Amino acid sequence: MKRKGFTLVELLIIIAIIGALSATMMVGLGGSTARAKAVTISNNVESMKLAAANYYITNMEDASQLNVDTAAMLDAEIPTWRDFAEDAKIKYTASTDTGREKWLVTVDFTGDGESDLIKTELAKIKGYGTYAVGSGTADDKLATKKFKVTLWNGKIEKAD
Repeated sequence: MKRKGFTLVELLIIIAIIGALSATMMVGLGGSTARAKAVTISNNVESMKLAAANYYITNMEDASQLNVDTAAMLDAEIPTWRDFAEDAKIKYTASTDTGREKWLVTVDFTGDGESDLIKTELAKIKGYGTYAVGSGTADDKLATKKFKVTLWNGKIEKAD
């Protein structure tokens, strides 16, 4: 007698195999969104640093033009910079202090559900990880899942 179709045991085995493969793929893909967010944060910071440099070069002959706050400088160079945090989970806050030495942006990714993974991936990018303090001890710039960057000199520091 010829059988048509699968037995219940065969179907359960196939479903188990598909489930195992799906679970393996989901684990592999989980870190890729955090990696993408970390790269996006890094690219946004680099864009803001380049904007600060461009603004300075354009206005360096008129010192009064350099005495603007960070948001005004970014608005002049990157009108869409406020859209960087379009999902409102990653916040970019510009300093209100004036003068090119004070051009400062704080990046806060604590509101993102993947903040631990973003921190791990961001730390792999040069300049975002740990730095030496005092007598050879290390301090994690991303310990609070936020950091500040001085756009004038590109220095990335721990934010409180």
